[in-house]
Amino acid sequence: MAPITRIEVGLRTSNHAGAGTIGPVYVGVCRREFGINNSDLDFTPGHDFTYVFGEGANVIDAADNDPRTLLPMVTNDATQFPRYIRQESSDAWDLEEIGITLNPGQPSQVMLNALVGPNQHLVLGGTTGKVLYL
Repeated sequence: MAPITRIEVGLRTSNHAGAGTIGPVYVGVCRREFGINNSDLDFTPGHDFTYVFGEGANVIDAADNDPRTLLPMVTNDATQFPRYIRQESSDAWDLEEIGITLNPGQPSQVMLNALVGPNQHLVLGGTTGKVLYL
């Protein structure tokens, strides 16, 4: 068990027509939910980006989305609580890949991946559901 000091969330939106969303996206891990936001290009078709929370953060509202503050987070929490990605909009977002790494490059590193592979994707939002549990 180790304290979580950094979380990396890699997301790739499909490049299919209409794949993107302008709605908010959240990731839930280790008892907390974090808002995923870096720029106006977030979640546009073909967008592939790694969002960083904690040490070296590159997200908007980094201080409020820091795993080192508020509730203490530890790596053991990764298996004790639900892990998910949530898109909170009525438009459809075609998610092609998600990878979550807790404490990357450290001995306590934990990796959670979904939809990794050729032709794997999931549309979130609208009438298809808004949450993918990992």
